[in-house]
Amino acid sequence: MKKRLLAAAGVLAIVAGVPGPARAQICTLEPAAAFRGQVVQVTFAPEPTVAPGSAAPTEATVTFRGTSNTAPTAKVTLNGPRGTFTVPGNLSLGDYQAEFSIGCRVPMPVRSPVRLTLASISPAGTRWAAEKDAHGNDVEAKDNDGNKTAKQQNVTLALHGTGFITDKVSDNWTDNELWINDELMRGVRWNPPGAPKCDDTNATGTQADVLNSQTIRVCGLDLTPFTAGSDQGHLEAWGIRAATVRVAVGQPGIHRTDPQAFRIYPRWAGGGSVTMLSIVLTFLLAGVVLYCVAQYKRVRAGTGTPFSARTVLFLDPETDTYSLSKLQFYLWTLAAVFGYLYLVLSRLFVQGAEWPQVPDNLPGIVGIGIGTAVGAQVATNIRGPKGSGTELPNLGDFVMSGGVVAVDRVQMLVWTLLGVGIFVVAVAQIGLTVPGRQSRRPLPASAWPAASARPCGPGHPAPPRPCRPRRRPPVQGALPARCARGWRHAPGPPGCAAA
Repeated sequence: MKKRLLAAAGVLAIVAGVPGPARAQICTLEPAAAFRGQVVQVTFAPEPTVAPGSAAPTEATVTFRGTSNTAPTAKVTLNGPRGTFTVPGNLSLGDYQAEFSIGCRVPMPVRSPVRLTLASISPAGTRWAAEKDAHGNDVEAKDNDGNKTAKQQNVTLALHGTGFITDKVSDNWTDNELWINDELMRGVRWNPPGAPKCDDTNATGTQADVLNSQTIRVCGLDLTPFTAGSDQGHLEAWGIRAATVRVAVGQPGIHRTDPQAFRIYPRWAGGGSVTMLSIVLTFLLAGVVLYCVAQYKRVRAGTGTPFSARTVLFLDPETDTYSLSKLQFYLWTLAAVFGYLYLVLSRLFVQGAEWPQVPDNLPGIVGIGIGTAVGAQVATNIRGPKGSGTELPNLGDFVMSGGVVAVDRVQMLVWTLLGVGIFVVAVAQIGLTVPGRQSRRPLPASAWPAASARPCGPGHPAPPRPCRPRRRPPVQGALPARCARGWRHAPGPPGCAAA
């Protein structure tokens, strides 16, 4: 019994001398997400162990492991359970695992502190034009459905927003991303400020010049796969209605911006084409009315009462003369129909927008003619009938009364014709603006608006440098940048720092 007790005591002594399993080390980063060149503090729990008789370590190494084959490292300065390190300047944006040499691993996103936005695209669209080969023939391409179609000329556009990355960290620079119709554009060559390639006639493929943190110029962009096939409707595929593509920008590891619309207008689109088509449709509608009058005339032909279409449309039975108020009503009705047709064709077919509502002032235009007719009837009721006119009504009745020229009728006729004419011309001139076909060679970077350009327009003489567009994001430094969540405004670039 005594021997058994001694043996059990020896086993307990041996077990007590064996160390237990080490507690897993946890490290915490502050801030949890950082940008290149930013100082990050790390806290270790528990504090790194030190062998008896050894000094506490003062340095360690952190390795950033991501999706690429390379794994950049940084030196960590230790001070007890804490340490600090600087995010390497050649680290691309994305999600990494920060692996410390003293035994812990933690996720670390590398993000830009400035909020990424896309405010506008200039121009807002372009006219469709086919790409030609050396022999002048259309170049064939395929849409997203694999069907053959004519290749559209490459497009040049500028993206205006905030938070675009300007520092290039490698030849394969992918900190900025271009998305079209929710599809990431691959093969885009991104060029930093000071090294644009859109000016280079020898540059091939899609080039994206990051001019500054608020403007990106994209050239050599082929939108053919997105403007045909199932991505668009039948009217767009047939070239009747403007095709719309959705353009957005993004950065690795974050949600891309809300898309902005860029339209490819039909080759027939333009103010002149829409004007002519609106006039044709207006006269077709007028022809329907004249057809009804002609049918009525044919039925009454056997009664022996002679009359013409002019008699049915303009005759005033009380005076047996042509009514000027009826002429005014017809003219203003035609003008209102022309204006609304112009609006429908422009919005629905050319611009690819929704069905337009009836303008508030359109009933007032028709009311001009109605008011004249009502006023004439009220005057007749007050003064009594005007008396009979000539035995044979004729067009002279519009300016004459009782065999002499009536100045009031002349004045009303002249002003009616002038008003209708000015209204139609105004609608045709300012109703629709469609960009023309883009030049094969884009504008050089020096011709693009700079952040320091002066305003231009009425009261501003033409400056020696380019004008600043009115709807342009604020110049960085002039207004605080829109910082991402967890960041605060700070002086100097990039304008944000960890909160």
